[in-house]
Amino acid sequence: MDETPDTLVAACQVAGLVAAALLLPSVLVDQVFGTHVLSVMLPTSLAAFAVGLIVKVWKAQEPR
Repeated sequence: MDETPDTLVAACQVAGLVAAALLLPSVLVDQVFGTHVLSVMLPTSLAAFAVGLIVKVWKAQEPR
């Protein structure tokens, strides 16, 4: 069997989790110091999550 979609989904989920884990400290830094770290982290997190969902749905629709 081809493991490429499973590997891609896992990579996107890990990237999304890492970005989400970095999101909370970024929010705190943004609030305390008035920086724009969150504006860089949020699109990355959302993009990784979206790609993971797209691949998961695509894989679920493939005929077996």
